[in-house]
Amino acid sequence: MKHIRILWMIFLLAVTFTTCKENENKEDIKTRPITEYQVKAINGGAIISYTMPNDENILYVMAEYERNGKIYTERSSLYNNSLKIEGFNTMNLVHATLYTVNYYETKSDPLPVEFTPLESPISIAYHSLATKPGFGGIHLNWKNDSRTEFGIRLMVEEKGDLIDKEMYFSAMAEGRTFRTYKAVPTTFAISFEDKWGNISDTAKVTLTPIPEDEIFPYVHKMDVPYDKTDDVSPYTRACLYDHKAGNNSWFAQKSETEKSSVFTLDMKKEYLLSRVKFWARQLAADGATRLSPYTSGKVPLVLEFYGCRDISVDQLNDKGYWLHPELENDFTHDGVKRSSPSFTDEWIFLGRFTRTRLDELGYTNEEIYRITDQGEEFLFPDDPQPIRYIRVAVMSVFDSTPPTGAIFQIGELNFWGNDDISQSKIPDNETANK
Repeated sequence: MKHIRILWMIFLLAVTFTTCKENENKEDIKTRPITEYQVKAINGGAIISYTMPNDENILYVMAEYERNGKIYTERSSLYNNSLKIEGFNTMNLVHATLYTVNYYETKSDPLPVEFTPLESPISIAYHSLATKPGFGGIHLNWKNDSRTEFGIRLMVEEKGDLIDKEMYFSAMAEGRTFRTYKAVPTTFAISFEDKWGNISDTAKVTLTPIPEDEIFPYVHKMDVPYDKTDDVSPYTRACLYDHKAGNNSWFAQKSETEKSSVFTLDMKKEYLLSRVKFWARQLAADGATRLSPYTSGKVPLVLEFYGCRDISVDQLNDKGYWLHPELENDFTHDGVKRSSPSFTDEWIFLGRFTRTRLDELGYTNEEIYRITDQGEEFLFPDDPQPIRYIRVAVMSVFDSTPPTGAIFQIGELNFWGNDDISQSKIPDNETANK
């Protein structure tokens, strides 16, 4: 029996040694390297496409390269056939090395590749930057066709020094107005920064902002036929303009008498309007749970805005005047037909605005909350005309176009402009000194 035990122990030691040796050998075995590949330069980087070697031990593909004096790596799954390298702010030749890597993190033989990046997104934004006076500040336009997220830093010159005022993050290929500045000559400075730590040169321009104030308070005009005024406590129509966020919104419910998704607001006097900001409801009833600004509840995705100086008694008596041509077929209005002309023909069209679905563009929830919590801003025409009444049409909500049963939910609508109706057209574009 003793001899049997000794033989058994020798057998186990032999198996263990053999297994360890096999594992050690596997760790030492290099995967096959990439041999077939193509390099396509992109703005600020390159996309390397390749044919994956026929090797079942490959776990992923890795690229090593130097950027701004530091070594970086990018990895791509074995199920992909390309790898993207980004973050360069120069158009100098870049040397990179590709490897295939196995489960033991053993790298294949290296494959050197080279590419010259195209002009970086922040360089394009800087060189395309155009400025002009905006209501309450400065309006900036820049190009960002690649939809790369970067920061736009706004500075103001005070006593010879540039003072940081605001950092705005955006991946949109459109401009923005920076506001809350007095209508006096002001020297602004602008630079662009990306997530890789690159910073553009600084552009400077001196201009005078157009006076702008928030229009507050305003009220619903209650006597317009078919207007939506229905609500449910505590989500009443007053929540639309009470300057409160969070679990706070106007929830326009289904009603037998109010079947339209259009409503009219009274600014109480005439204004030249510059913009409107939209907020979705931000929090659930528990006051803590975040709600999607796109899919939680009947949140509007498309809105139209109209304006006029006055509403006559004859118009109020003409029910067909208030029917929207794209919405009237969804509702019953006691056989009333749309008049010609209607309000859509005679009122000033301020714009049809479609909210950008950041969730469909690959943004994280944190990025979406950060951007939408700032309010989604829509600019009215640059040649404003005096307006007292604003008519808002909810054209589409998340799950229906037009809103089924005229049900929708808006957290907040804020308007800006000024009451100096003697003002002329907004000045033409000015370009920053670079």
